[in-house]
Amino acid sequence: MLDVHTEEFGYTEISPPLLVRDDVLFGTGQLPKFAEDLFRTEDGRWLIPTAEVPLTNMVAGDILESAELPIRMTAHTSCFRAEAGAAGRDTRGMLRQHQFYK
Repeated sequence: MLDVHTEEFGYTEISPPLLVRDDVLFGTGQLPKFAEDLFRTEDGRWLIPTAEVPLTNMVAGDILESAELPIRMTAHTSCFRAEAGAAGRDTRGMLRQHQFYK
């Protein structure tokens, strides 16, 4: 599927890191709101909940000219979430995984 994005639509395939710092998650709005749904390592880094986190931070702090937009990036990564997912009407029948690809 990534080939469609890269070959037909001009996206650049990125292989982003799976571990990020606090500031990266704050910059994308993941922290502090979703801290309990994320995995933190002993050295204080976090496993990414989605590829968008490291992708958006590739240009964090940069001032982009309108001619540089849109930036077309795509990635297929492991994603990690510690969502508890209480059993109930919204989650009945779902098998929750802490690691998945998207």
